[in-house]
Amino acid sequence: MAVLFFSGDQVAFFDGINDTGDSSEFTGITAPFGPSDTIEIEIPDEYIRPDGSFDPNEVQFTRVTVVRNDVRHEFEVDSGSKIKETGGDEVKEAGDTFFTTNDEVGPPDNGPFAGLSSGKMVFSTTSTFSSGQNTTIDRTQATDNNNDGDTSDGGEAADAQFNARQADTPPCYAPGTLIDTVRGLRPVEAIQPGDLVLTRDRGPQPVLWCRSGTQTLDGIDRQGRPVLIKAGSLGPNLPNADMIVSPQHRILVGEAGQLCSVFHQEAFAPAKGLTGVPGIRHMMGRREITWVHFACARHEVVRANGCWSESLLLGPIVQRNLTPFERDQLIAALPARDDTKLLNGPPARQCLTVGEVRRTVNQARKRRPVAA
Repeated sequence: MAVLFFSGDQVAFFDGINDTGDSSEFTGITAPFGPSDTIEIEIPDEYIRPDGSFDPNEVQFTRVTVVRNDVRHEFEVDSGSKIKETGGDEVKEAGDTFFTTNDEVGPPDNGPFAGLSSGKMVFSTTSTFSSGQNTTIDRTQATDNNNDGDTSDGGEAADAQFNARQADTPPCYAPGTLIDTVRGLRPVEAIQPGDLVLTRDRGPQPVLWCRSGTQTLDGIDRQGRPVLIKAGSLGPNLPNADMIVSPQHRILVGEAGQLCSVFHQEAFAPAKGLTGVPGIRHMMGRREITWVHFACARHEVVRANGCWSESLLLGPIVQRNLTPFERDQLIAALPARDDTKLLNGPPARQCLTVGEVRRTVNQARKRRPVAA
């Protein structure tokens, strides 16, 4: 089962829709959900292509759930209900801005949404809704459905091919990666809350939270697969041993001898954006992998296998993958803060998008072979 996640203010009930060339106007809006609510829509695996995309004109959905204050409220969905894109083939699109339900969705019998009327729903990746206000959505805007900063991924380029893996694998290390701590090098899987890791900016910092899990890789396309960073591919002896990270894991560049001839300002680069660098590639042969990540009170630059990369930044992608119990544990472990989107932000360095990194690497390769 695939699950798409939306902020509550990106979802609404509607009475009518008017397609006008490059845009669609939704009328009779009822928007009972707020930005702190999370809306989940479940799609059976049989409708999901190997690259994670699906066609809203063909797919059925089985469940709509609203999560408010860690309580799950399941809405009523008839068997065989479909979601669809509107506008027809004549509407040329550059991105994936919304889809609608073809059938009505009913409220739960109990709880805060019990008094709502059944109706069709709209899910948008670019717009928010307010009750009583008509909303016009640009159908031609390029969007980033899997949150990697790149709108050219398969399933995001055209014809409303939404990507069903919006909750991408958070930045993680594979077991065996050696982390610098005050007690010397320790395998990442052995690190526990309270251990002091050595950071580039603030010296020894305690780990407040750890998590690990196994990811099945069957059906995952290239862009979602683990990234191997061979020894010496970032610079002389950087890293000092092969290192495996998740595709979204950020590596320090333009600093500390790491790809300084390619990036002229210090920044974090997602690993999958660096696969144009010799020695860095996606791993296509594995069937599954275990991931380990750890978080400090702030986002930190830490050393792994001798090179600088990141500790876990507790942003929306990470939080969406947590159970309510895990999220409560995490919030209890961290210092209190007002920003619930980045529980331990801001980022320790500027975070480049996948597209920015790929363009920079490609430009450097045209000038000369990429070298540290």
